[in-house]
Amino acid sequence: MKQKQVTQLLVELHELNKTLKTIASSLERKEVIHDIFPGIAFKAAPVSKEEFVKHYGEYVKRCSN
Repeated sequence: MKQKQVTQLLVELHELNKTLKTIASSLERKEVIHDIFPGIAFKAAPVSKEEFVKHYGEYVKRCSN
């Protein structure tokens, strides 16, 4: 392999490494944000914000009557 090709591959590898670190950092932040109930496990699958708001609204209506 020519020196120029090796240098180019090293540059690309460095860029990929930076991208991976950015992704890992983003995932760590999301992990922390979602960890609002440490030690508590939920058996149901997660729901979207929209679905949560809809069901919460229905719950409030039932409890208000």
